Amino acid sequence: MHDPVEKNGSDGQTPVGRQEPASEPGTVDETVKPESGDDELDDVESGSMLPYPVVGIGASAGGLEAYIELFSSLAGDTGMAFVVLPHLLADHKSQLVEILARHIPMLVTEIENGGQPQPNRVYILPPGVRASLKDGHFCLGGCRKSG
Repeated sequence: MHDPVEKNGSDGQTPVGRQEPASEPGTVDETVKPESGDDELDDVESGSMLPYPVVGIGASAGGLEAYIELFSSLAGDTGMAFVVLPHLLADHKSQLVEILARHIPMLVTEIENGGQPQPNRVYILPPGVRASLKDGHFCLGGCRKSG
């Protein structure tokens, strides 16, 4: 899906505001600040932002082969933390941590509440849980049915 663009005089394309998806089970929420020179450095120093990228990757239950292909083609020292968001039923027992750990060069672990994502690692969202990043740490919460 492409961001809408608006023509301008300098580079011909300037991204227009993105619409953020609503928080749903199997998602990671993070408020991303626009790039702005010194403010970004201040945020890193204060601990509210991480000094390395955190990459979110999602797929349905049939995405195992795609996960393996992607991660096995990456070096073990990318300098990025990866968060895998499988779309699984809340009561499904996932073996994704164990399966990926056998096939990829990075440490694979399930997301833990309060944990800080580290570079060169893969974090797996447990089934039936919502996750967010707050001040550079994972926050987990169970899914709740409304009504």
